Amino acid sequence: MFKLTPAPEALAVLVPLYNSPGRHYHDLDHVHYLLHKLTEFNAATNGLTQGQMAVLVYSIWFHDAIYSPFPLVGDSNERQSALLFKNIFNEGKIKDLTADEAEQVNYNIKMTEYHLTDMLGVDMYGTTTKIMLDLDLAGFAKPFHLVYNDSAKIFREYDVLGIDLDTMLNNRIKFLQALLAKPRIFYTDYFYDKYEALARANIEEVIERSASELGIPYV
Repeated sequence: MFKLTPAPEALAVLVPLYNSPGRHYHDLDHVHYLLHKLTEFNAATNGLTQGQMAVLVYSIWFHDAIYSPFPLVGDSNERQSALLFKNIFNEGKIKDLTADEAEQVNYNIKMTEYHLTDMLGVDMYGTTTKIMLDLDLAGFAKPFHLVYNDSAKIFREYDVLGIDLDTMLNNRIKFLQALLAKPRIFYTDYFYDKYEALARANIEEVIERSASELGIPYV
């Protein structure tokens, strides 16, 4: 039986971070959703080793540990989250990962910064990176009303910046159009075969509704 929680010492740090005020999308619900999709993936493919599962569990729990809507000059939430993981591991508080597995976790967390980059031809750090990237975007294949609600949750996280709704809608459209421009959203055959078409249809509809809110045509 695979464990879906990190070491208690790590959990004690992570839970308060994900429960921080201002977290509306990047919260424990998001973590639990990714863990649910990981369990689904493993049950369907039966292809993950104990070590790979541990790498993915830690990647999921730490990938949004540090999250701020404020721009980080020369840095990113993902790199800060990876650094937090690395520090906790180096302090000896995570004993259920080998040093090599910890490096995979560190890499996977950093790679979640690059969802808009086509990684099909990139030699990534093993299978777990592709799975992690797919898990992080699997929410686009939820029922549409939940996908649209997730957009609203992310907007709420940016309220603190005082950005007007039109700007947020325009930024969201640009992000989603860039995602659609990739040859494929999902890298693993499982997620691609099961969710690619649904995710693309949902993204198209989010763009269309966002354009409608802006009062601009969408073709």
